[in-house]
Amino acid sequence: MEDTENNDSNKTDNDINNLQKCINESCRLLGCNKTALTYKELSSLVKKRSISFSPKNNNNNPRREVLAEQLKELEEVWQLYKTLRPVAVMIKVAVIVNSLERTKQDRN
Repeated sequence: MEDTENNDSNKTDNDINNLQKCINESCRLLGCNKTALTYKELSSLVKKRSISFSPKNNNNNPRREVLAEQLKELEEVWQLYKTLRPVAVMIKVAVIVNSLERTKQDRN
């Protein structure tokens, strides 16, 4: 039983670390320092930056290929973030529930 809890705890830590890495990488690609962005703020920045990085909007820009690569990178990180975000929420809920159950058991 304890091994299962340790494995779950390690998985939880890994998922949260991966989510934080996605947020940090997104902020790096977006050129912002603030890592405590709300989902809406981050989504809005990703959309704006995607438009500015788009090859369609950079026909005469000598950095067109670099911007296209950054756009690809941003889209990959954003997709990973959107995948991990619900997992992190579920993990937080599970941690709270487990904590409440332990408290209840300790009282009995």
